[in-house]
Amino acid sequence: MKTIHLITGGSGYFGSLLRDRLLARGVAVRVFDITDAADRPPEVEFQQGDIRDIGSVARAADGCAVVFHCVAQVPLAKNRKAFHSVNVTGTENLLVAAAAAGVRKVVYVSSSAVFGAPKSNPVTEETIPAPGEAYGRAKLAGESLCHDFARMGLDVTIIRPRTILGHGRLGIFQILFEWIRQGRNVPVLGRGANTYQFIHADDLAEACILAARRPGSTTYNIGATNFGTMRAALENLCAHAGTGSKVRGVPMLLAVMAMKLTSLLGLSPLGAYHALMYGRSMFFDIRKAQQELGWQPRHSTDEMLAQSYDWYVAQREKVLRSAGGSPHRSRVKQGVLALASRLMAFTFLLSLLTGCASRPVAVTPLPREVPSIGQRVRAIAAERATASSEFKVLSSAAVIVPAPTLALTWEHSGQCREFVVEQSGDLVHFGVLGHVPAQPGQTNYLYSVPNVIGAFYRVGAVP
Repeated sequence: MKTIHLITGGSGYFGSLLRDRLLARGVAVRVFDITDAADRPPEVEFQQGDIRDIGSVARAADGCAVVFHCVAQVPLAKNRKAFHSVNVTGTENLLVAAAAAGVRKVVYVSSSAVFGAPKSNPVTEETIPAPGEAYGRAKLAGESLCHDFARMGLDVTIIRPRTILGHGRLGIFQILFEWIRQGRNVPVLGRGANTYQFIHADDLAEACILAARRPGSTTYNIGATNFGTMRAALENLCAHAGTGSKVRGVPMLLAVMAMKLTSLLGLSPLGAYHALMYGRSMFFDIRKAQQELGWQPRHSTDEMLAQSYDWYVAQREKVLRSAGGSPHRSRVKQGVLALASRLMAFTFLLSLLTGCASRPVAVTPLPREVPSIGQRVRAIAAERATASSEFKVLSSAAVIVPAPTLALTWEHSGQCREFVVEQSGDLVHFGVLGHVPAQPGQTNYLYSVPNVIGAFYRVGAVP
């Protein structure tokens, strides 16, 4: 009789935690991953391999009763090709291998990203998915494959978790925790009134284990029952930490534009999913899982954030010395966020917005006839041009800055970027300059960022 439970991605954050929960129940566990985890217990079998290699996957699935498919190329990776090859092709390989090996049950760990920014809440299992970026689309494609194999007789249950927290959770949260540890202010978009649900990794593991025991292909949305607004969650965490950090609001439109811009320029660890969801409400109706699985989440948002923060503070020196590993088990290079944090901003652009970050604003598009876009920026570029190099305008837009001209330059991949901001009355102009060495007989072009930032906007206080 087959008894082995396989965890693909078992060296990652959630895979490792699920591994330990199964082991505590006396289950024989096999881990399949590209790299081994330093904390893998010796009684857990490890098979090294790539989920995109069908041969390796088939060997890992052989002799298994249950497969927990936790491998994922997450938003931090920002690699669209890998989103598809890992999350779609890899999932297909796993399902083919599971069917061939006669696996009793497959539990596919999907993502709430399949819903994008939902039009209404709560989100149920009947809500039609509408992903808003590449990661969500890839996870939804994985779900479609699960449905296809379920129709062919393979027992597959899809688990959709909300944002996962718990001891050991790092990635983007490591940046948040470090800012709070240092007493820096942390941002919310707008007033931070968006309702946001998390799930503790322990509660998610319990849901996956219960789902593996229940026969029949189905889907469950998994999240906490005790949650509130993003502002309340962060204010409570700041109070718990006691370091003097405060939660400050920043204009949502500008924050999202800045997150997209710096992500595309490779200057920020944030991905498209973070820009899409940080300021939006999303929470699941979890009654189906409660009723059919007898599952009940135990941790509130405040408890899981506090636990995650306390773990980070206790393990900080070890975390900072570590390198490589799963994105959600590792520290993240802050990029421009390191600079932004010093000025209470969420991205580099927001570092230019801190003077009005806590003041609500009304933003109204102005006609294109209002001073030509890039006029002043092009003049600055002309002033800076030399015989051996040239500046080109990459993109331009209007932003809210209660100050005169601001400019800052930094190096990135051997090229120079410069943000230039100017204000005239209630009009503010923002431009990005690029500088590259001129090559004989060659025209130098820097990539632009279309559709990320718009034209001019008129700014005024909300009544």
